[in-house]
Amino acid sequence: WLRGGDRTLFGVAYARTWLRAAEPRTVRLVVDSPVSLRLFLNRRLVHERRGSRAEPAAVIELPLEAGWNEVLLKLPEAAADWSFTARLETDGAPGAVVPWPGVSDPPRIAPAPLSN
Repeated sequence: WLRGGDRTLFGVAYARTWLRAAEPRTVRLVVDSPVSLRLFLNRRLVHERRGSRAEPAAVIELPLEAGWNEVLLKLPEAAADWSFTARLETDGAPGAVVPWPGVSDPPRIAPAPLSN
């Protein structure tokens, strides 16, 4: 529990990572969660979904730019038990998209306000 086990509080959970693409390409991020979600790519809202336990996992196309791309997933942390999983799916050669931390060329992390 992100709230220290207190089941009476509500909050927001953020999951953030960076993906490095050798060249511009589109990948899929599959997010399985019963709650609503917002997905930001490079600080732009690219996907929004209202949650429902009956809905299948969200399959979100991410148009990556060459170089580092910031991926931020925003989920409400409900009082009831909940969880989420996310996985990246690519077509093509292995290693064309590298999740951070990479071996070299770390992403530049610049603070900037999020919209929405």
